[in-house]
Amino acid sequence: MEAISVRGAAGGARVIDSNQMRERPLPSSMKTARRIILLVHGFHNSESDAKNSFDKFEGRLGELAKLRSGDQVYGFHWPGDHNNRTASFTTYPVRVPDALRAGERLAELIESLRTDQQVVLLGHSLGCRVIVHAVEQIRGRKTRYRGPVVSHIFLLAAAIPSVFCAPPDGEYNKKLIPNPEEHIFHSRRDTALKPFVFGVGQWLAENVWSTAVGSYGDPTARWDPRHSHRMSLAHDKYWTNSRVASAIAASLGIAALSVLPEEVTGERSEAISRPEIPRERFLKSR
Repeated sequence: MEAISVRGAAGGARVIDSNQMRERPLPSSMKTARRIILLVHGFHNSESDAKNSFDKFEGRLGELAKLRSGDQVYGFHWPGDHNNRTASFTTYPVRVPDALRAGERLAELIESLRTDQQVVLLGHSLGCRVIVHAVEQIRGRKTRYRGPVVSHIFLLAAAIPSVFCAPPDGEYNKKLIPNPEEHIFHSRRDTALKPFVFGVGQWLAENVWSTAVGSYGDPTARWDPRHSHRMSLAHDKYWTNSRVASAIAASLGIAALSVLPEEVTGERSEAISRPEIPRERFLKSR
């Protein structure tokens, strides 16, 4: 799988700037691709770890479907880790600003493509924050945007504060126009997104206490319930899960689901309990 990287030189820990982005040649196959599928890894992923996840997902997708002529899949690498693997896991608060900078580079990449191309964005964990921030950058351009249509967005185990997506004043509370088909895959069994992990890290990063989109699929006012997929997965199992790949393949029109598993129907169980945190506790310094 070919890749685009916004990491610094030699896989560095910093996000490159706009000028450096323009100096890096894109894969030549991007010029002829009609639909570009970009995979974005999450936090605590080295380039080799991310490539391994991408390859596993592409393999799982290949078991279920055959990409259309003109479809091309690329990995998008950003510095979601620390060079020291022991220290890497503890650097989440530092990685959030890097995710935002990577989202800016992703928006620039998308805008550089042809208007007759389509883009599909698929991210995992903090890579979902990269994607929604890129989308917000594009949405903010309004009439100045001259890039391709973003047709689909898939967010797997999204490490995004739910409050940031809540209408009316959340940073990511609106979709692009024309509207992409947005899918969120979430699991209450994902311990990496529990309050004692995600909540604490998010508080240290942005002084905000919130549940994660990838935990309960909140807020329901933001995400289309038809495309809200309740899973029963651990945080690191999404890339290899056949039900996730099957739902994505069906949404992209490259495979039909012969049996639609309950976990990807988009149905929400009213029995699921989630912490009801007053809104004033979400935002402390915003």
